[in-house]
Amino acid sequence: MEFLGNAERGMKKEYLSNNTVDFSDGVVIDRLREPPLYAAVRKQVEACLSIAESRFGRRFPRPEIRFDLRGRSAGQARVALGRHAQPPVLRFNAILLKENVDDFLREVPAHETAHLVIGVMYGRSVKPHGREWQAVMKEVFNIEPRVTHRMAVNSGTRRRFEYRCGCNGESHFLSTVRHNRIMAKTTQYRCRRCGDTLFFVCDNV
Repeated sequence: MEFLGNAERGMKKEYLSNNTVDFSDGVVIDRLREPPLYAAVRKQVEACLSIAESRFGRRFPRPEIRFDLRGRSAGQARVALGRHAQPPVLRFNAILLKENVDDFLREVPAHETAHLVIGVMYGRSVKPHGREWQAVMKEVFNIEPRVTHRMAVNSGTRRRFEYRCGCNGESHFLSTVRHNRIMAKTTQYRCRRCGDTLFFVCDNV
């Protein structure tokens, strides 16, 4: 049995003292320095949250938004509630955004915001891409609920397989070698934080 650390381990956080916007949720961003495409993603996320709030009659927390996701995945949502509660985080793939602007903006911010919405409303009681998530995508955001994206991915990008554990919204991205070991039932991997066995979600989000 091999244990994996937090997917965010080793990531460097930079706190900017100038030209920042500090929201009541504690989210700090630097709007004057970020590329226009990043601002467009933030706008889409905010629009989706506003639509969801109108539909469900409640407020949803504003997430920290990062553009540090790598590999084949377009986006990732982390909503940690309960004992391991943390502010929600939405991560986006800046390379896929730049190479597939229209398709990315049309679908990915809504996809990840829908994960945030169902994470807040249902916690761990529903599947990541289950009927609740599909309903938010289709009935609230009016977008076809596709689990995997159809955007072009650079041929040199290393393939990663998304796994999840018992931590709300936490994802672990495994290499092809580790994924194949699990599929062959020769190895299991556990989350270092919650101790749960990782379960496969998809290979291209």
